[in-house]
Amino acid sequence: ILEATIASVSDIPLAARAIIQSGAKAIIVSADNLAATGFGAIHKAAQNAEIPVYTTDVDLVDKGAAGAVGDSYYEWGLESGKLAVRIIAGIPPGKLPVMATQVHHRIEPADRYNSRP
Repeated sequence: ILEATIASVSDIPLAARAIIQSGAKAIIVSADNLAATGFGAIHKAAQNAEIPVYTTDVDLVDKGAAGAVGDSYYEWGLESGKLAVRIIAGIPPGKLPVMATQVHHRIEPADRYNSRP
């Protein structure tokens, strides 16, 4: 596993190239505001190196990610709203259960990546 830490969107192109130059065979982008904002630079670097990008933000598939597994932000919002209603009704937050979101999405990689050695 290779990692890169960034402080701003302007760090993304260099970080992506550094990971690729270190031998990455794929890039995984987790749900992160900076990474989502700079996804175009990540995708461009990966595309130039002919490696796939996978993400936990399913919306990034439309912007070039090869595949994704992640939660629905819409469902996160609904579930958060339901928890907020319970807290406003007087239930202490510590008494509420911690659980996974109810809706998960999975978008399989495009065929062009499945045939890679």
